[in-house]
Amino acid sequence: MQDNKTHILLIVVLALGFVLVAGSMYLMRPGEITVSTGAGGISDKSTVSVTGQAQFDVDPDEAELNIRVQTKEPTAKRAQDENARLMSTVKEALKRAGVKDSEMETINYNMWPQQRWDPETQESINDGYMVQHTLKITTEDVTHVGALVETAVSAGANGLDSVNFRLSDKKREDVNSEALAQASNNAKSKAEAIAQGLGVRIKSIVAVSESNVGYDYYYPRPMYAMESAVKAGGSIDYSENVVSPEAVTVSATIGIVYEIE
Repeated sequence: MQDNKTHILLIVVLALGFVLVAGSMYLMRPGEITVSTGAGGISDKSTVSVTGQAQFDVDPDEAELNIRVQTKEPTAKRAQDENARLMSTVKEALKRAGVKDSEMETINYNMWPQQRWDPETQESINDGYMVQHTLKITTEDVTHVGALVETAVSAGANGLDSVNFRLSDKKREDVNSEALAQASNNAKSKAEAIAQGLGVRIKSIVAVSESNVGYDYYYPRPMYAMESAVKAGGSIDYSENVVSPEAVTVSATIGIVYEIE
């Protein structure tokens, strides 16, 4: 009888211990600084867990422009021919401005019939054909993007879909390394401050968890001004209305568990 009571008491104690451990794991939120001691496996060690963070701005070193040539003519052949003529003129002008053939590529080409409503016959009637050709330009000359847009518009482009500034693959690799290094140093400084306050010493790293490096881009939107100007029959001077890149905000987070003694 005594053995049964002891067995039941042992089960209750183990169950209560499990509930307390599970509850503490649930309440611990990622990113918090924690200090723990325990027994069994890694938890044999006394540890401090910290989260290091980094955030800084970098200048983009690459730009992508999507420029459009759109033509409307009575026949499909004339619409295609006129579009090809204008796009050829735009490309030649951009090459004279320093853009290489390898930095230009067609990303969209469409042709479709146009129709309009005839109020007299109460029917839709054919109204020619529209051809749209979108050219993507990639350049490292981010300080003269406005001049490139002005060059394309002056040569016959009549649409600007987007201007995007970004980091090149090479610069992104360098920035990733710098962001993670800064986050690691931030975590180490936190751990050292905690250890000093507790009167202990950091012995070694037990575990590291890396999160992704994040990028916040800010895109200028000059195409709306251009579309409005074209529809009004006017123009916009991009050499005066400077299209300049804004800094890219880079952030990184890293979690490190240190053994202390």
